[in-house]
Amino acid sequence: MNYSIPTADIHETRRIAGRIIPAIVTTTAMVTGLVCLELYKIIQKKPIEDYKNAFANLALPFFGFSEPIAAPKRKEGDHEFSLWDFIDVREGRDLTLQEFIDWFEHKFGWEVSMISAGVAVIYLAWWPAGKRQERLRGRVAEVVQQITKQTFGPKMKTIMLQVCCEDKDGTEREIPDVRYTFRATAQ
Repeated sequence: MNYSIPTADIHETRRIAGRIIPAIVTTTAMVTGLVCLELYKIIQKKPIEDYKNAFANLALPFFGFSEPIAAPKRKEGDHEFSLWDFIDVREGRDLTLQEFIDWFEHKFGWEVSMISAGVAVIYLAWWPAGKRQERLRGRVAEVVQQITKQTFGPKMKTIMLQVCCEDKDGTEREIPDVRYTFRATAQ
């Protein structure tokens, strides 16, 4: 009634629902099959030209396929990133915030100016020395838990962080998100 949809008695409602449920099952089966076909291509490490985007409308019936395009890449220094990439920090042990920052300087030659986890700022290079030193001594996962007030379960092993960096000339580098593994995993 709120949306001006005509009301229906119980028999009409069952008739309408009886047509919807098989359509949902059919659509789900079709989508699952199409996804499985693409998964085979991933397992076989096929080139991007072999993959297909599928567009389907069972009411028409219409099935259309197109080739996906690769994500554009951007170059930051000697490194190339796409929209879907992330930087993987996996040292096999829990790093302090200082060790995490040092890892960036060693790996890329970039100076970290800010680290955040979502909307929570974890580190700013221009904070007063006392506050900055306190954060730098803490383990990354512990600092994130403390600031965001979220708890990590025993199975959670990674955190997505956003890091702002500058090169030696002071030019800001646009880098992808960082996936930090903070619990050693059996390899």
